[in-house]
Amino acid sequence: QKSREKLDKALDETGKLAQEVGETPPVKQEKESIAAQRSALKTEMERLTKLRARQGEEVKDLRAKVRKECKRLHVNESDFVVDESLEGGAQFKALTQQLQRLDGVVAERVDAVLAARGRIRKLKDKLGENLEFRLAFDGELPGSEGGVVVLEKTAENEKFIRDLAEFKDPGNKDVSLFSRCIGHLKMLESSYSEELDRRKPQKRSRSSDSDGSRSRSRAKKKDKKKRHS
Repeated sequence: QKSREKLDKALDETGKLAQEVGETPPVKQEKESIAAQRSALKTEMERLTKLRARQGEEVKDLRAKVRKECKRLHVNESDFVVDESLEGGAQFKALTQQLQRLDGVVAERVDAVLAARGRIRKLKDKLGENLEFRLAFDGELPGSEGGVVVLEKTAENEKFIRDLAEFKDPGNKDVSLFSRCIGHLKMLESSYSEELDRRKPQKRSRSSDSDGSRSRSRAKKKDKKKRHS
């Protein structure tokens, strides 16, 4: 009877530890002797105890990774928090899922920046050159000529000029400074679109075309009268 009680106790303790680390609890093996089962449970208990210790270190590492990635991406850490009261296995799983979510944030940002850079590249191809941007000198009017765009000297435009160098080429900053990067690329795309529209040949209005045709018609009639006279 005491042997069975010890076996039940060992099963209960091993089962709780197995659940804690996220594994399936052991069950009684009716075909095996009590001694053999207790020996197997002792071995399993030792394995699970080591696993719990290892998971504890892994959970610490995962928490540090989540904090670091939230800081790098400038996102709210509270949106990726995991309850510390969860058992080791559950914490490990939850933290892994949060890291996967952060990987998704990175992927979305990369896609958005690549799309913006792609649109700008197409505008440059249509324009046939890269534009040069600078701030207006004192007394100089904003405008564009010969591929040089002169911008009004404002705080926003000063930031735009600084960001030209910061985000000239794709890099890690596209992701870590995403809001600033995508805002800059939108302004750059808008500037190229405006310059492209400015360079398009202006269509003559219908009224001017009709006036021109009427004047040409009158000129022809006058020529005919002169020849007859």
